[in-house]
Amino acid sequence: MFRAYLASPWFTSQQMKVMNKVRNIILEFEDVNLFSPYYDGIVLDKKNDSLDMRHKVFDIDIGTIVYSDLVVTIIDDFDPGSIFEMGAAGIICWMYDKGIVDKVITGSGKVSGIPRIIAYSDVSGRGLNVMLQQSIWGFANGEKELRAQLDRFVHDEQSHDYLGFVHGDFV
Repeated sequence: MFRAYLASPWFTSQQMKVMNKVRNIILEFEDVNLFSPYYDGIVLDKKNDSLDMRHKVFDIDIGTIVYSDLVVTIIDDFDPGSIFEMGAAGIICWMYDKGIVDKVITGSGKVSGIPRIIAYSDVSGRGLNVMLQQSIWGFANGEKELRAQLDRFVHDEQSHDYLGFVHGDFV
């Protein structure tokens, strides 16, 4: 069983639609246990927004990213929170690549160096800047590519090795 984290904005109806579509695609894979902050974490609102609750949300989300095998980030609107979560996972990748950390026990119980990152976009021709390109494991533009990336992650054990480059096209 692999643990996955879905980094996504949910502030507009379109963002909710894309988040739910990506979530449902991930849930098609029985070997993946998904954590989505919107569904599984704490959503702050006027009733529960306090400094203590903000610390709790941060700790839960970052802790889940650190112990995830996979982070899927929806990048369509370049939501600052989602990009931060992707960057946090990317820092773990960088630290592993540079030998600063040598292993992490991921949520699946496997010794791993890093959570793999898949950037997802519904925007045709979407590209990524160099900082995002260099931190991800895969890029999916649309549902078909996302299913292919997830299938490769779940079924290709060798693809779990961090190779220092991405799989996918960047325009």
